[in-house]
Amino acid sequence: MSLLKDLGHQVEEVSPDLDETEVFKSFVIVIAGHVAAKLEEIKTVFSRPVNKNTIELPNLALGAIGRKLSVVDFIQAKESWRVAGAAMDTLFTDYDMYLTPTLGQPPVKVGSLEPTSKDNMVMNLLVSPVGKVLLGNRDRLK
Repeated sequence: MSLLKDLGHQVEEVSPDLDETEVFKSFVIVIAGHVAAKLEEIKTVFSRPVNKNTIELPNLALGAIGRKLSVVDFIQAKESWRVAGAAMDTLFTDYDMYLTPTLGQPPVKVGSLEPTSKDNMVMNLLVSPVGKVLLGNRDRLK
Protein backbone atom coordinates (compact mmCIF):
# COMPACT_ATOMS: atom_id res chain seq x y z
CA MET A 1 0.00 0.00 0.00
CA SER A 2 2.80 2.38 0.81
CA LEU A 3 4.19 2.08 -2.73
CA LEU A 4 0.85 3.14 -4.19
CA LYS A 5 0.62 6.06 -1.77
CA ASP A 6 4.20 7.07 -2.61
CA LEU A 7 3.22 7.10 -6.29
CA GLY A 8 0.44 9.59 -5.51
CA HIS A 9 -2.58 7.30 -5.32
CA GLN A 10 -5.27 7.67 -2.70
CA VAL A 11 -5.51 4.33 -0.91
CA GLU A 12 -8.28 3.28 1.49
CA GLU A 13 -9.10 -0.04 3.11
CA VAL A 14 -12.67 -1.07 2.30
CA SER A 15 -14.70 -4.26 2.32
CA PRO A 16 -17.52 -5.01 -0.10
CA ASP A 17 -20.88 -5.74 1.50
CA LEU A 18 -20.70 -9.50 0.93
CA ASP A 19 -21.63 -12.60 2.89
CA GLU A 20 -18.32 -14.40 2.30
CA THR A 21 -19.67 -17.74 3.53
CA GLU A 22 -22.57 -17.54 1.07
CA VAL A 23 -20.25 -16.57 -1.78
CA PHE A 24 -17.97 -19.53 -1.01
CA LYS A 25 -20.90 -21.97 -0.70
CA SER A 26 -22.39 -20.81 -3.99
CA PHE A 27 -18.98 -21.05 -5.67
CA VAL A 28 -18.63 -24.70 -4.62
CA ILE A 29 -22.16 -25.51 -5.78
CA VAL A 30 -21.64 -23.93 -9.21
CA ILE A 31 -18.23 -25.57 -9.67
CA ALA A 32 -19.57 -29.00 -8.61
CA GLY A 33 -22.46 -28.64 -11.04
CA HIS A 34 -20.15 -27.70 -13.90
CA VAL A 35 -17.74 -30.55 -13.12
CA ALA A 36 -20.64 -33.04 -13.12
CA ALA A 37 -21.79 -31.71 -16.51
CA LYS A 38 -18.25 -31.90 -17.96
CA LEU A 39 -17.83 -35.49 -16.76
CA GLU A 40 -21.06 -36.40 -18.53
CA GLU A 41 -19.77 -34.62 -21.64
CA ILE A 42 -16.53 -36.63 -21.49
CA LYS A 43 -18.52 -39.87 -21.33
CA THR A 44 -20.77 -38.88 -24.21
CA VAL A 45 -18.57 -36.95 -26.61
CA PHE A 46 -15.39 -38.95 -26.20
CA SER A 47 -16.98 -42.32 -25.39
CA ARG A 48 -14.54 -42.41 -22.51
CA PRO A 49 -15.20 -44.02 -19.15
CA VAL A 50 -15.25 -41.72 -16.16
CA ASN A 51 -13.63 -43.47 -13.23
CA LYS A 52 -10.52 -43.42 -11.02
CA ASN A 53 -8.39 -44.67 -13.90
CA THR A 54 -9.29 -41.82 -16.24
CA ILE A 55 -10.22 -38.83 -14.06
CA GLU A 56 -8.50 -37.33 -11.03
CA LEU A 57 -10.17 -38.19 -7.75
CA PRO A 58 -10.97 -34.58 -6.71
CA ASN A 59 -12.88 -34.12 -9.98
CA LEU A 60 -14.76 -37.38 -9.50
CA ALA A 61 -15.72 -36.30 -5.97
CA LEU A 62 -16.90 -32.86 -7.15
CA GLY A 63 -18.84 -34.57 -9.94
CA ALA A 64 -20.51 -36.91 -7.45
CA ILE A 65 -21.64 -33.93 -5.40
CA GLY A 66 -22.68 -31.98 -8.50
CA ARG A 67 -24.88 -34.81 -9.77
CA LYS A 68 -26.89 -34.68 -6.56
CA LEU A 69 -27.56 -30.94 -6.76
CA SER A 70 -30.96 -29.81 -7.92
CA VAL A 71 -31.64 -27.18 -10.52
CA VAL A 72 -32.96 -25.05 -7.66
CA ASP A 73 -29.62 -25.41 -5.81
CA PHE A 74 -27.74 -24.34 -8.93
CA ILE A 75 -30.01 -21.37 -9.70
CA GLN A 76 -29.90 -20.18 -6.08
CA ALA A 77 -26.11 -20.34 -6.19
CA LYS A 78 -26.03 -18.35 -9.42
CA GLU A 79 -28.40 -15.81 -7.84
CA SER A 80 -26.00 -15.51 -4.92
CA TRP A 81 -23.29 -14.62 -7.45
CA ARG A 82 -25.59 -11.94 -8.90
CA VAL A 83 -26.02 -10.44 -5.42
CA ALA A 84 -22.24 -10.51 -4.91
CA GLY A 85 -21.77 -8.84 -8.30
CA ALA A 86 -24.21 -6.11 -7.32
CA ALA A 87 -22.26 -5.53 -4.09
CA MET A 88 -19.06 -5.17 -6.11
CA ASP A 89 -20.83 -2.84 -8.55
CA THR A 90 -21.82 -0.66 -5.60
CA LEU A 91 -18.22 -0.62 -4.39
CA PHE A 92 -17.04 0.53 -7.82
CA THR A 93 -19.35 3.56 -7.76
CA ASP A 94 -16.89 5.07 -5.26
CA TYR A 95 -13.61 3.36 -6.17
CA ASP A 96 -11.73 2.88 -9.44
CA MET A 97 -9.87 -0.20 -8.31
CA TYR A 98 -10.13 -2.93 -5.69
CA LEU A 99 -6.82 -4.59 -4.85
CA THR A 100 -6.68 -7.85 -2.92
CA PRO A 101 -3.86 -10.20 -2.05
CA THR A 102 -3.45 -13.24 -4.25
CA LEU A 103 -3.38 -15.43 -1.14
CA GLY A 104 -4.49 -14.82 2.41
CA GLN A 105 -1.14 -16.17 3.58
CA PRO A 106 2.47 -16.38 2.40
CA PRO A 107 2.95 -18.47 -0.77
CA VAL A 108 2.54 -22.19 -0.25
CA LYS A 109 5.30 -24.66 -1.00
CA VAL A 110 5.02 -26.69 -4.20
CA GLY A 111 3.18 -29.94 -3.42
CA SER A 112 1.74 -28.74 -0.13
CA LEU A 113 -1.77 -28.61 -1.58
CA GLU A 114 -1.79 -32.29 -2.47
CA PRO A 115 -4.76 -34.08 -0.89
CA THR A 116 -3.96 -35.67 2.46
CA SER A 117 -4.69 -39.32 3.14
CA LYS A 118 -7.83 -38.18 4.98
CA ASP A 119 -8.89 -36.10 1.94
CA ASN A 120 -8.35 -39.11 -0.32
CA MET A 121 -10.38 -41.31 2.01
CA VAL A 122 -13.33 -38.89 1.89
CA MET A 123 -13.12 -38.50 -1.90
CA ASN A 124 -12.93 -42.27 -2.37
CA LEU A 125 -15.97 -42.64 -0.15
CA LEU A 126 -17.91 -40.07 -2.19
CA VAL A 127 -17.33 -41.93 -5.45
CA SER A 128 -17.98 -45.39 -3.98
CA PRO A 129 -21.35 -47.21 -3.94
CA VAL A 130 -21.70 -46.17 -0.28
CA GLY A 131 -21.10 -42.55 -1.27
CA LYS A 132 -23.84 -42.76 -3.86
CA VAL A 133 -26.23 -43.89 -1.13
CA LEU A 134 -25.04 -41.15 1.23
CA LEU A 135 -25.35 -38.47 -1.44
CA GLY A 136 -28.77 -39.77 -2.42
CA ASN A 137 -30.21 -38.30 0.76
CA ARG A 138 -29.67 -34.59 0.07
CA ASP A 139 -31.54 -33.44 3.19
CA ARG A 140 -28.82 -34.94 5.40
CA LEU A 141 -26.19 -32.74 3.70
CA LYS A 142 -27.77 -29.42 4.66
